[in-house]
This record gives sequence, C-alpha cells and structure tokens, in this order.
Amino acid sequence: MSELILIKTPQVFNREDGTHPQTAERLAGITVPDSETMMEYGYKPTGREEEETLRLDDNAATRLVEFYERCRVAKPEQRPFYNCHLLAWYLTSRATELQEYEGYKLAGPPVAVSTLKAGQTYAVRKADGSLTHSMVGTERPDHSLSVIGDNLPIAVIGNAEIISLYEGVGISRIVPDSALSTC
Repeated sequence: MSELILIKTPQVFNREDGTHPQTAERLAGITVPDSETMMEYGYKPTGREEEETLRLDDNAATRLVEFYERCRVAKPEQRPFYNCHLLAWYLTSRATELQEYEGYKLAGPPVAVSTLKAGQTYAVRKADGSLTHSMVGTERPDHSLSVIGDNLPIAVIGNAEIISLYEGVGISRIVPDSALSTC
C-alpha cells in the first residue's frame, strides 16, 4: 500500500455548455513520500491549498503519479489527450500508454454515493442504464477523483455533485473489460 498526499485548491467546474457550476478541489500537486512534490505546470500557489492523504495499492499509486506527471506536470504542448475514462482505465488496466480507453464492464449493482472505496473505479449511471462519467474512489467515501472534461484538471469532487453535473441517477462500480485490457 502506498500513501500519496494530494495538494488541492478550490475550483468551480461547469457542464460543457457552461451551466450547472459545481465546486470541487482541483489537484494542484502530489507528494510521494520520500520524494519531491510534483506541481501542475504553471500553477501558482494561492495560500488556499489543502492536503489530503490517498492510500492506494502500489500499482495504482504509481500509475496515478505517472498519469499526473504526463497530463498535468508536463507542459501543455507535451500532454497527451486525456479524460475521466482514461484516468480510470490507466489506473486499473495493464495499459502502458495513454490511449483511447478500451472499454469497461459493470462489476456489480449500483452503489450508494457515500460508499465508494479508495482506488476502485466507478461510473455515473444515466436513467437509461448507460454509463457517462468515470471516477476513482478516494479516502472520503462520498468523494471521488476525476477529470471533469477533456484535458481539464484532475479534481476531488463530491459524488452527489458529480451525479448532478453529468445528469445521472446513480453510481456503479466498473472494471476494465478483461478481454480488452491486455495492452
């Protein structure tokens, strides 16, 4: 088990059409024990930053740090395309490169918004049963780690807020489709 320190700052996120603002905690940096802190490229400290501990299995912790380094620490012109699905896919699959995510399957019935487990992947479920937004559980079971739009910052956000933001009706646990996760 590895422990990461997330450095967060408040930020408002909207739907793609600019409506429905939701306050979240933008991930401004990550500290790996016995290592230096990595900060988002160009981030200027505001004095409003807070820290949160996230315990993940060693593989997921390494992959989150790699994802953050490639997608937020790197200069913008050097970053690959990424989104919420790629974050969840990269943390839980055997993919070695950031690429289009391959696919998920449901891993059980819907779960209560206040019961997510750190390091597990989930998706917002729409009324028709489709899945619309991927996220990763944190130490706070009613919050998750997510990318709130293509190439946008990673954030810690309340699960009820993310359901509202993506017009969902609940959350379901997901796992990479094993037939597709052999990258």
